[in-house]
Amino acid sequence: MKKLLTTTTLLIGLLSNSVYANSISAAPAPFEVTVKIKKIEVYTDRIILELADSTFGVEHCIKNNKDRRWGWYTSSPASENWYSLALSAHAQDLPVRVHKIAHDCKGLADGTSLDGLFLEKN
Repeated sequence: MKKLLTTTTLLIGLLSNSVYANSISAAPAPFEVTVKIKKIEVYTDRIILELADSTFGVEHCIKNNKDRRWGWYTSSPASENWYSLALSAHAQDLPVRVHKIAHDCKGLADGTSLDGLFLEKN
């Protein structure tokens, strides 16, 4: 019986993924850029990374000071891991890859909210 449930679960998972993939196939690819961290700002409710280079390069993002400021809320489940990664990258002067599902600089009043943060090794 266990094997049957596993097979059924796998089949449902494949069908769900297929339907999901078809529904988002017209959506644009996520936005990612690799850049070094200039400064890390820690607040009670959010952490902001001031990046060394431009990201979106779009005038309204630059004008609103969100092009080089990316961050996340400390309530995010990934907050501690991202903070550790950011500290490590900054200390070693290594670049990070900031990832955003949507192509916009929205999310935080004083920065762009990120959906992923990855360490780029030289």
